[in-house]
Amino acid sequence: MKMNKPGTTGVKRIINASKYSMSGLHDCWTNEPAFRQDFMLGFALVCSSVIMGFGFWGIVSTLVSGILLVAAEAVNTAIEAVVDRTGSHKDELGRMAKDVGSSIVFLVMISVLIVFAANCYCHFFK
Repeated sequence: MKMNKPGTTGVKRIINASKYSMSGLHDCWTNEPAFRQDFMLGFALVCSSVIMGFGFWGIVSTLVSGILLVAAEAVNTAIEAVVDRTGSHKDELGRMAKDVGSSIVFLVMISVLIVFAANCYCHFFK
């Protein structure tokens, strides 16, 4: 099934999408402390990887896992915003949506720590 959506196409669409993405990142940064904390955790781990001399792939894997953590927190922030906007009362589905969003961040954070620990192990003990 093809969706016929009016609007811009090509390079103009990519430029607009980039502006919306930057706006979303700005909103997360200014309104969500957890987003800033996760960003700083990723930044600290990448800096540590460089200082400890992990090598190219160690640094890249730490960087990518940090980006995924920030992306997961952005998704969680979006879920929370939608639930807060649409649900003015205690709602089981809203609670579940928020909990699932939080679990996404938790699982990615565990993955980040596993990647960093594996890089430490490979760098110092192999």
